[in-house]
Amino acid sequence: MTLRGLLILLMLPVIAASQQQYFGTTASSVRLSGEADPADLQRLAIRAGDVITTENIRASIQALYDTGRYRYVEVAAEPAPGGGTQLDFRVQAHFFFSTFRMVPEDLLERPLSAYVRIPVGERYSTAVVDRIGAELSRLLEDEGYFNTSIKPETMLDVTTRLATVTLHVAHQPQARIGKIQSSGGEETLSPEGVRDALGMKTGEPFTADKLEEGVSKVREEFANIEANQGFLNARVNVSRQYHPSTNTVDLNITIDPGQFILVQTRGYDVPRRRLRELIPIFEERTVDPDLLEEGLVNIRDYMHQQGYFEATARYERIEVPLDPTQPETNNAVQINYIITPGEQYKIGEVRIEGNTRFTDREIKERMKIRSAGLLGHGSFSQDLLAEDHDAIVSMYRNAGFEGTEVIGDYVRDAANRRIDVIIRIREGSQSPIKDVRFSGNSAVSEAELRRALPFKEGETYTPVLVTDARRSLMELYYGKGFSEAQVQPAVDVTPDGASITFNISEGAAYKIGKIMVAGNTLTAEKIVHRNTEIYPNTPYNPEAILGSQQCLYATGLFNRVEIVPLQRDVGAVRDLLIQVEDARPVLVTYGIGAQELKAFVPGPTGGLEEQAHEVVPRGTIEVSHNNLWGLDRTLTTRLRGTLPFINTEFREEQFIATYEEPRLFNRNLQGYGSFLIERRVRRNFDTQSADVSLQIVKRIPTPGCQRRRTAQKSFFFLADFEIVDLQNLNPSIQRLRAADEEGVVQVARLGASFVGDWRDDPINPSKGNYTTNTFQIADRAWGSEVNFVNLYNQWTHYKPTRAGVIATALRVGWKPPYGGDVDLPIFERYFAGGSTTLRGYSFDEAGPLGGGQLLTIANIEYRAPLRFLPTRNFEGAAFYDTGNVFLRASDFSWGGPRGFSHTVGAGIRYRTPVGPVRLDVGYLLNRKVRPQPDEPPNADGTFPVEIDERVHVFFTLGYPF
Repeated sequence: MTLRGLLILLMLPVIAASQQQYFGTTASSVRLSGEADPADLQRLAIRAGDVITTENIRASIQALYDTGRYRYVEVAAEPAPGGGTQLDFRVQAHFFFSTFRMVPEDLLERPLSAYVRIPVGERYSTAVVDRIGAELSRLLEDEGYFNTSIKPETMLDVTTRLATVTLHVAHQPQARIGKIQSSGGEETLSPEGVRDALGMKTGEPFTADKLEEGVSKVREEFANIEANQGFLNARVNVSRQYHPSTNTVDLNITIDPGQFILVQTRGYDVPRRRLRELIPIFEERTVDPDLLEEGLVNIRDYMHQQGYFEATARYERIEVPLDPTQPETNNAVQINYIITPGEQYKIGEVRIEGNTRFTDREIKERMKIRSAGLLGHGSFSQDLLAEDHDAIVSMYRNAGFEGTEVIGDYVRDAANRRIDVIIRIREGSQSPIKDVRFSGNSAVSEAELRRALPFKEGETYTPVLVTDARRSLMELYYGKGFSEAQVQPAVDVTPDGASITFNISEGAAYKIGKIMVAGNTLTAEKIVHRNTEIYPNTPYNPEAILGSQQCLYATGLFNRVEIVPLQRDVGAVRDLLIQVEDARPVLVTYGIGAQELKAFVPGPTGGLEEQAHEVVPRGTIEVSHNNLWGLDRTLTTRLRGTLPFINTEFREEQFIATYEEPRLFNRNLQGYGSFLIERRVRRNFDTQSADVSLQIVKRIPTPGCQRRRTAQKSFFFLADFEIVDLQNLNPSIQRLRAADEEGVVQVARLGASFVGDWRDDPINPSKGNYTTNTFQIADRAWGSEVNFVNLYNQWTHYKPTRAGVIATALRVGWKPPYGGDVDLPIFERYFAGGSTTLRGYSFDEAGPLGGGQLLTIANIEYRAPLRFLPTRNFEGAAFYDTGNVFLRASDFSWGGPRGFSHTVGAGIRYRTPVGPVRLDVGYLLNRKVRPQPDEPPNADGTFPVEIDERVHVFFTLGYPF
C-alpha cells in the first residue's frame, strides 16, 4: 500500500463525519472508474444493495491496492435519483519502469544499464529515479565530471503504463589531473618512481578507473622487489581534491609499505618464480595461515609432479625487526618451507582390475593419477588416490551400480625407481525401475506425466535417468504455464528394484497477456516480436522467455535484452515487457594473414626454368551495417587483398558488397544480393572480374527462432552473372590447352544447392555429418558465352572414438562443357593442392598445370588430444589424403603418372574458440614426373622434367575439413 492509500484509509472517519448521511444508506450502484480493470469490480467488498459502512469501504479500497495495479484510490458518493447512494471508486493505475536514458550519451564508455541496475518492469516511483540519479552522479565523478547537475524527465505512457526516464546531465568539461604528490616508502621507491608506476601525468584527463589501475601498479612495485620477496601488504591510499576554479584534481598518495616478506625453501630448491606461483600470499598480498597452508598443499603437488611422490613439507614463520636499530618499526617476516623430498620415482603401470562395465580407458579418463609420459614423471599421491576412488565410485553409481567397492593400492619398485598403481573394483549390481509414482499432480493427468518420462518401468535405474525425467516433467509443466511448478524426485533402491516417486508442487497456471516492447530506438518493433517465441494468450513458459531472450541477443541487433513480467497482479495473466537496447549497427573489422604460394618463373628461353616460393601477406577490412532501416537487413562491404607495400609477384585484390534480406517476400526465406570486383594473379594466369549474384535461401526447420538460426538443412537457389578478363596465360598452358585464349569472357549461371549440417559443433566438430550438393548450369540462353554443367558434392563425417575423433571427407566435382564447347575457361576449372585438399602439394599444384574438369579428393584424419602435455588444448593428428584433378572425366585413372596422388602426414593443433591453430606436415608418397615441353629438348630429343617435392608444411587456422 502506498502512503497516499494509507492516508485515505486514515481519513475515512473524517469523511464519515462530514458525510454522515451516506453511511448506513443502501448502495444503489457501485462503479469502478478511471484507469481500472473492469474485472476488479468483483474484488470489492460492497455490492449494489449492501448497506454502506466504514468497514466495507475500507476493505474495498484495500482490495484494489492489493492488486498491485493502482497507485491511487478514492471513493465518491452521491445520492441516487431513485433513492439510495451511488458509489464510484476512482483509481489511477501504476506506471512501470521501462527505458532509462542519459543525455548526452557519450559521457560514459558504455550504456547506463552497464553500470546501474535498471528496475525494468517494476512500479514507478520518484524515489527510485532519485536513487539512480545519485548513482549516476557518482559514476560521472569517477569519470572526471565534477559538480554535475542531473535533471530527470519522466514520460508516462497512459496506453502502455510504461515510464521512460531521461536523465539530463549538465556538466563541465572532463577534469584534468593537477598536482601529484606522494609520501612514505621512499626507502624502497622514490617519489619519481611512484609517479612513473602510477602512469598518470599532470594535464591528463582524470578517471577513477585509471587511478585504480595506477594504484595497483604501485602496490606491485612494492610487492615485487624480487620473485620471492617484497612488501606484500603495502597500503597505498590516494586522496583526491577537486578545484572548481581550474577544473583539476590533485592527487595525494600516502604509502605504508607494511611488512617485508621473504619466502624460501629448505631441503629442495624450488625456482623463485615457480615458488611465487605456488604460494598464494603473493597473489592475495597478505600473510594468512590459511594461505600458507594452501601454499603447503601446492608445494606437495609440485613435488609430486617432479616425481617425489613421498615428499613431505612443513613451514615455519620467523619475525625479526626490519631495522634492528629501530625495533618499533614493522617486523620483517620470513617464511621457510621445509621440504623432505624423499626418493624420486616415476609412475609405471596404472592397472585396473575387476571392471567389466567400463573399459580401462574409460576409467583412466576419469582418474587424476597418470602414468609417466615423455615430459613428466606422472601424477600420484595419497590425496589423488582418494579422489580417484571417489570418482570411480561416482562413475559406477551414475551408471546404476549400487554397492560398488573400489580399493586403490600401489607397489613401489625401489630398484627401478617406479611405482605401479592398482585399482581393484568389485562392481555392484544394477537395479530395474520397479515402479514410478506421482504425488501432488491435479492439473496434469498421470498418463500425460508418464508419457513425458524418458524411461519406462523395467529399464535399468540410473540417477541420470531420474535427473532427465525431472527436467522433462518441468518442461511439461512450464509448457502449460505452471511457471512456479516444482518437481522433487525420491528414489528408494531395494534388492527388488528402484521405486521412484515424483513429488509435484504445481502452483498456479499463467497465461501471457500483453507483450510490450520498449527501448528500441532503431529496430522496428515487429523485428523484436519476429525473433521471439512468446505470443499473447499462450501459456507463460519461463523456458520460452529465456529462449526468446537468447534469440534476440543472437540477432546481434541488441546490447541488452530483458524480458520481464510487469510487477502487477492481473490474476492468471502476466503482461510482459521486452526491454531492449539497440547495438551500434555499423561494425568495422579488419584482419591480416599470410599464405605460402608457389609459381613457375619463366626461364631465359621463354619456358619454365625454376619455381619460386613466397609467403604472401594479406589484409582484410570490412564495414557492415546490420540493421538497415531498423529491419534487420544487412549491408556489408569488404576489401581484401595483398598488402600494398609488399613487393610480390602474387597479388590478389577483391571488393565485395553484399545485401541480406532476412525475410524475403515476408516469408521464411533469406535473400542475398552481392556485387564483386576482383583481380587475381594466380599460378598460371591473371584475371580481372566483376560478378553480380542473387541468392535465395530456405532453411529447415523454420519454426522457432532458435531452431531457425541453427537449421540442419538449407536449400540455396542462385542466379549469377560474371564478366572475366583473362590475361597473362602461362605459355605452357597455351601449348597444352589450345582452347585457352586471353580476353573477356561472360559466364551466366543458374543453380541450386543443398547443405545439411548435423555436426555437434561447426568449429570443433567431434561427431555428425556435413554435406553439400551443388548443381549449376551456364548456358548461352541466359547470356553466358560458354556452356557447362557444374556438379559438386562434398560429404564429411566425424566419428568419436575412445581417444579422439576420426574425420573423413569425400569431394567430387565435375564440370562438363556441352553445346559445342569442348573445354572450360581456365578460371572455371578445378584446382587442388594446399592445406585443405591435398597436403602433399602446395596451393593449386596438384593435377594438370591448367586445372581440369574433374575433381576427386578423399581425406581421412585421426585427431586426438595430446594428454602428455600440461594443457589439454593441444591435439595431434595423423592424416591420409588422396585424389587428383583430371583434364576430363575420360582421363580419370586410379594409378599411373596422371592417377591419384597419395599423401600421409601428421600435425599438431591448438584449439581456440574460433578454431584450431594448425601446423601440418604432408609427405607425398608417389612423386610424379612432369615433362616441361616449353624447355629446350635434351640431346636425345626428350624434354626436361620436373619432379614433385615430397614434403610440404602448412601453418593456418581451422580444420582442413
